[in-house]
Amino acid sequence: MGESRPSSEVNLELFEKVQQKQRAPIRVPPDQVVALYFDILGFRQLVNQSEVDWAGAVARVQNIERWIEFFVQVNPGHDSKGIITRVFSDNVYVSFHKPSSKKNIATLFQEFLWTVGFIQCALAQNGFFVRGGIAIGSQYSTDTTLFGTALVRVYLCEKQAMNPRILIDDSFLSCYHESMTESMQPKENQVTTSFPYLRADSDGKYFLDYMAAYENLPNPEFEREVIGAGGQSNFSRDADLFSRMHKRQILKGAEKAQDRRVLEKYQWVAIYHNTHVINEDKIDMNQEIWKSFEN
Repeated sequence: MGESRPSSEVNLELFEKVQQKQRAPIRVPPDQVVALYFDILGFRQLVNQSEVDWAGAVARVQNIERWIEFFVQVNPGHDSKGIITRVFSDNVYVSFHKPSSKKNIATLFQEFLWTVGFIQCALAQNGFFVRGGIAIGSQYSTDTTLFGTALVRVYLCEKQAMNPRILIDDSFLSCYHESMTESMQPKENQVTTSFPYLRADSDGKYFLDYMAAYENLPNPEFEREVIGAGGQSNFSRDADLFSRMHKRQILKGAEKAQDRRVLEKYQWVAIYHNTHVINEDKIDMNQEIWKSFEN
């Protein structure tokens, strides 16, 4: 038998090898990317469910996984070089290079927002409500590392969102308006007129109006491409049916809420839901369910 080598010597050799490994080039100025980040409400309950029904819980995770993979494939920026996808537990991060031509940015952004809204609808229909952010910023990325203002901005949006909504960072809004040769400062009438998928909340922050994906389409060809690609998934394109399923999932989540803060999140979604529906599809905000955890 040969003489064994001290582990410290082996580790030193490995360390030197890693240090000599060629790294990705540092670009100056850095790459600019469009980034989306969100986490999923109720994921903790899904983890708890896995303790008693592992197969059922994993099946729901796989359903989420399918929609994320579908989003990456139909995302208008999917042909862009450098698309990045990271999924860990209930956190999802997707980014792609911002187009260099201002001429195409407005159309790309509109289709991007509609696609995100479409996926948000699909997740909601399956009982998964999300909060997060969309932003533009710098990014350095490898297989193991993400660094830059894009990630920071969408992360801060997610923290500021509080409720199940995807906030739109000023970096995204400003870039859109610049591409339309309009003011860099977003004004309410400009944003809502140009982007039917954006909406100002009571706190003045703009969020993705995902239910508007049912009411406004970028163009028929884009809808056929996206709906066709997702045709095998359990998603209803019927707006009335979706409204009823959306209502059912909101009430189901509210009934399972284990504390006041979680209940308030579903209450926010319920109020948002009511702005898009009429008559029997509205949620009665005077129900006893909304009075839970009151002192």
